[in-house]
Amino acid sequence: MFDDESNTSLQRIAHSSSSSNSNRTQLGTEHLDYAKPEAAITPWTTAKAIDELISELALANIYIENQECGSIRIIPKYYSRAQEIMYRIPVYRPDPPIFEVDVKDLSCQLQSELAGLKKSDHRMFDYVLKIAVMHIFENIRFDYAHQSVMPDLRIRFVDK
Repeated sequence: MFDDESNTSLQRIAHSSSSSNSNRTQLGTEHLDYAKPEAAITPWTTAKAIDELISELALANIYIENQECGSIRIIPKYYSRAQEIMYRIPVYRPDPPIFEVDVKDLSCQLQSELAGLKKSDHRMFDYVLKIAVMHIFENIRFDYAHQSVMPDLRIRFVDK
């Protein structure tokens, strides 16, 4: 389901998250300290990981500025990608299009949790990804997503 490029991206995520202070997150130039000490942070449940991934994928946007009128068009990034490849996935066999998730669109904590999950239980990692991405396809067209997209859905992390 995932190629070497995905593995490399996730290994970089795991390395960078393990080498950095896990109770700090950077937003621009300011740092926020969480009140929890490092020992109190527990791994997420599968449901929490799925919910967080769905949320972060749904909230990722592309901003396109129209130079002529000065307006900005906001496009939901992953919904747009899903619409582009949804009807191609069952047709382009044996090599259906791959749904790509940009690592930079995920929070550091989610990246860390996914890297840890992939390291500890690869099958559960695949399950979390497929369920979260399928949620996007379901919101576009539920019946078609389950009948035609789910069996051939392939997902890859990219580091653009």
